[in-house]
Amino acid sequence: MNLKLIRLQRHLSQEVLAKLSGLNVRTIQRIENGNSASVESLKCLAAALDIDVADLSNNIDTSDTDKVSAINMLKYQANHIFYLLSVALIFVVVAANAVTAGANSFGALLYLMAGGCLVISAYKMVKHRLGMSYE
Repeated sequence: MNLKLIRLQRHLSQEVLAKLSGLNVRTIQRIENGNSASVESLKCLAAALDIDVADLSNNIDTSDTDKVSAINMLKYQANHIFYLLSVALIFVVVAANAVTAGANSFGALLYLMAGGCLVISAYKMVKHRLGMSYE
């Protein structure tokens, strides 16, 4: 959707939108004239208009869209690896308590599960580093 159209539908002037978004009026004029906008500018505008950044997609050139997609994928991959490592840590702590309490077979199973989480996260980190998708 076009930024100017959204702004006019909400009965906002460029000056008011600039104040709401924290951007310069000239920046809003450039975007409305079809110039590409930075991801940060789009986020500010989307927040001020209470819409998704994707709704301003007509004002983003394909290289910016690719950058946003790449950044989102990197965040997803990093979160996924973080969660795997967190689960592995939990397994190690519980396994240590189980072994200390005398439940050696249960503790061994938990250590094995922790090792599995660590192997999977290492695999995903290597693929991530090499730029491969692992979905």
